[in-house]
Amino acid sequence: MIKTVPAVTAGALLALAVAMPHDIGAASPTPAATATPPPQIIRVYSRPACAELQKHVLPAVAMFLQDDAVIAKSGPIFQDYIQTSMQNGQNGYDTTNYDSPGRTMALQHMEKLVTPLAQNEIAIQQLLENTSLAQPTGNADDDKQLQQLRTDMLKTLAMQRVSLDIINGFVTTEQLGDIQHAGQEYLASINGTGLASTPSPGQTPNPFQDPDQPGLPPNPYDIDPSQIPGIQVGYNPIGKIADAETWVQQETARREAPVAKSMTQLANSCRSATPSP
Repeated sequence: MIKTVPAVTAGALLALAVAMPHDIGAASPTPAATATPPPQIIRVYSRPACAELQKHVLPAVAMFLQDDAVIAKSGPIFQDYIQTSMQNGQNGYDTTNYDSPGRTMALQHMEKLVTPLAQNEIAIQQLLENTSLAQPTGNADDDKQLQQLRTDMLKTLAMQRVSLDIINGFVTTEQLGDIQHAGQEYLASINGTGLASTPSPGQTPNPFQDPDQPGLPPNPYDIDPSQIPGIQVGYNPIGKIADAETWVQQETARREAPVAKSMTQLANSCRSATPSP
């Protein structure tokens, strides 16, 4: 009967050649074949809540933290804006008519906060609304945890959106003021001729579509920025707007606390529990 010789590596062949006796005629013992153990099959089981935590909750929380860092930059920028406006203007209250490099730079810095905030807030709501996080998992306990966590995250998102509204509204208002007053120093030479114009009718916006959240359902926890302490319709010193934004940041931190607590509890249960198949 023909015996099958097990395959060996080049290193094993070299070691075998060194160990062989120099007397070719001497018989060498045949090494006994060793059995190869079968491969081990590993199965990984995950609860629905743990899968949602990894896939949707953690990315949303990461963007919440990014937004917190961006929003926190608005306070010093507001102070720079107020300081340069008061130093370069004739009084400290009309902040749409100052021509100073410091004020322009502060406004540009504030404008740079808008885009990353808007992009993150749309992405967060997509994770909370248009994914399996908003659907039942089939596990009653997991559904209860996930829905409470999702509700707390929507409330936090609503408050961060107020910060975006305040920052973007401030930037837009100041820029429109600059456009309105641009070239005003040349009006005296015109002697009032040719200034009358008929305004063209603007396009009526769609009342059913919020441009900040295209294709997404309205957040039931959205807040009217006019209800924020310090914000009033009409005249407002810039300092009052900065104070209102500080209040919004404090309220955002208060709303983030339940999110952190629920997420930590869920993460700990995912580490400790081993679900059965």
